[in-house]
Amino acid sequence: MPARAALSELPNPYEFASPITRPERLAGRRSELSDIRYYLRHARHERPVNLALVGERAAGKTSLLNIIDHEAKQLGLLTARINLTTGDADPTDLFGKIYEAVVDAVISAGHLFQPGSDEDRIYHKIMVELDPAADNLDFPLRFPAHYAGAVKSGRQISEPKLMKDLETLRRACGTACVLLFDECDVLKERVALEMLRNVFMNTPGYQLVLTGTPGMFPLFDDVFSPIIRQFKKIHVDPFRQESETESCLRGPLDLMGLPVDDLIPHGLVLTHDVHELSGGRPYEIQLLGHLMFKMVQERKAEFMALSANVLDDVLRELDIAAPPHAGSRPIVEKVRKLGVDTLRGMGLLTACIGHANLDEMMFAVKLNELGPSELREALPQHFADLCAAGLLAADEDGPITFCGDEFEKVYVSYLAKSKNVSFRVQTREFSDFLASAISSSIDEATAFWAPSSVDGRLWVEDTISSLLPGGDPELRSRTPVVYEWVLAALGSGRLVLDRVTAAYKGTKVVLWVPRTDIEEGPLDDVLKTLEVRAGALGGSLRVEQIAYDLPSEEEFLRSLATRPNRAILASLGDVHAHRAFDAYTAGRLVEVGAELDLALRFPVTGDNANNIGYMLMSLGRLDEARRWLEICLTGGDTDGYTRALAHYNLAVTGLALDWPAGEVEKNLAASLAAIGELQLARYEAGCLFGPERSGDGMVMVERLGPDIREMIDGVRRFLGGVRPAVTGFEHAARSSDL
Repeated sequence: MPARAALSELPNPYEFASPITRPERLAGRRSELSDIRYYLRHARHERPVNLALVGERAAGKTSLLNIIDHEAKQLGLLTARINLTTGDADPTDLFGKIYEAVVDAVISAGHLFQPGSDEDRIYHKIMVELDPAADNLDFPLRFPAHYAGAVKSGRQISEPKLMKDLETLRRACGTACVLLFDECDVLKERVALEMLRNVFMNTPGYQLVLTGTPGMFPLFDDVFSPIIRQFKKIHVDPFRQESETESCLRGPLDLMGLPVDDLIPHGLVLTHDVHELSGGRPYEIQLLGHLMFKMVQERKAEFMALSANVLDDVLRELDIAAPPHAGSRPIVEKVRKLGVDTLRGMGLLTACIGHANLDEMMFAVKLNELGPSELREALPQHFADLCAAGLLAADEDGPITFCGDEFEKVYVSYLAKSKNVSFRVQTREFSDFLASAISSSIDEATAFWAPSSVDGRLWVEDTISSLLPGGDPELRSRTPVVYEWVLAALGSGRLVLDRVTAAYKGTKVVLWVPRTDIEEGPLDDVLKTLEVRAGALGGSLRVEQIAYDLPSEEEFLRSLATRPNRAILASLGDVHAHRAFDAYTAGRLVEVGAELDLALRFPVTGDNANNIGYMLMSLGRLDEARRWLEICLTGGDTDGYTRALAHYNLAVTGLALDWPAGEVEKNLAASLAAIGELQLARYEAGCLFGPERSGDGMVMVERLGPDIREMIDGVRRFLGGVRPAVTGFEHAARSSDL
């Protein structure tokens, strides 16, 4: 390890205060980047597939958008950035902003006309000063004068005029243009989204990349559903796997050439603690990494660690982690003084910041009896106290707001954690919170709710109808959830659902609960209690029961196989692949085979083709395993990490099939090459099979969490000389991921 003095002079490798701009600093996201690169490579097609980055706030969407900008430029594509604000919901303002971004990008790339030229001055006078009279016949663009006139007169802009200029601009730059939209949640008006669809679905050479929270996409899906195959959703979620959190912690140290194992000697423990504390959110992981590294630099700790003994020090450091410092952060001091009961009240009151007022929160809390009764009764007083302290605010009946910034939201969560109170300040829609709370009250993990912006009846009933024989051939994007309901009910020939509709003032939510027992039972008692309680609180809750007659399993599956939407069909194959793996990890191998047989009736994504091949291999179905691993390696949607695993699994399959040593080695070398292209902090897989001698034969033994490189070395030891025959596959007791 470098001397402490030298270490203290280095820049802190953990950048948490602003979005990532350099690709090498992006941790995890292998699958997401693989999808993005694939679709960017096809951006020059006349009708490229557009991208939508979907994730909660501070999930890393803007960082990923920055990386897309970099990747697109590396491919020789033009990029234009559109950072949306609240005022851009108006279609005229929105398309004016889009147009200016494209023109600026084209001019900056040295096309159309030069900055400071006569044309540039005319453009500025028309577009910025809104003077259509400055136009002349020699000016190459027609939309600016139309836009200026529309703004002055209040008319709606003309889509054809805009499309014509966009085509002119694309021809001028000679390449496809990638439009990068940040903060798309402001696009809540249907007319703006419909214009976006009409303009860019009919103007070749433009690829859209949108970012937004999940609350934006019900309306988005509704507007774009006729052409849903032209949009690919990339889900930017918190890291689910601790290995991703580990990469986020180790990667910045690796990039600076620092001795990671010396700085993080207890890596597994640290990764687990940080993953739990941060919820897998990249911003918070980087923040904690920054603070722990800072403590090492300042000689307050020998190595990076997060334990009960240092948590108080970390909390004290939080108030100086980002400017302004603690002295100018009254919010921090006020939060520190809060008692446990007030913090618990704050946890409930900040579940829908900016989207629900006190009256609405009281309805949701009392309807579902959230928290102890004394906390529910004291909630109005907690609200008054928090407002008086300047931590929360609300104008008359307006939504509750948090008076701090994003940094202080994180601080509140960690302070609460240190006092054994768990919550996060959230900005989700009230409808989402209400539906989630009702779902928890029902205690049904399978409950599925529709956002208030969508007709719940259509949300689910249309999907069920489209799944059944004779239904709409264009399957819906939400199909996999409902598909599992139908699948579970096929044996009885009847699907029975409870449709629960709850309403309070201007908010309505619809939940669907598949019934396993048609007779009345505990679920009905809960629903009746909620119905009475909702009425007493000034709202309503209504339960209706709906039944569908189902075909035989064979007829159902045969009908689905004829549908044209391969992306949705692949998601149904994924359902069975995941169910197969759940059965595999539980040791139910007969069930694994049955689920795999169902999965193989659908198209399969690259990742699941590898998983399917792995499980088939483990069952001794080697020829089928070989076929699916080869499908994985020839698929266009397979990322580098999965390719490394698939090549290794194919090598092991080949070893069991007694392939020539050269053919096995070719796949081992390809696996190593794929690994070499990845920026991995570690080279582990969830589980892999490797050969071991057993008497006169060879058995394939499953290892949990192995280093892929060590497994490759193990296979190579069996390639020379006379090779013993494979006598079987020995499964590990349990595993969590392929």
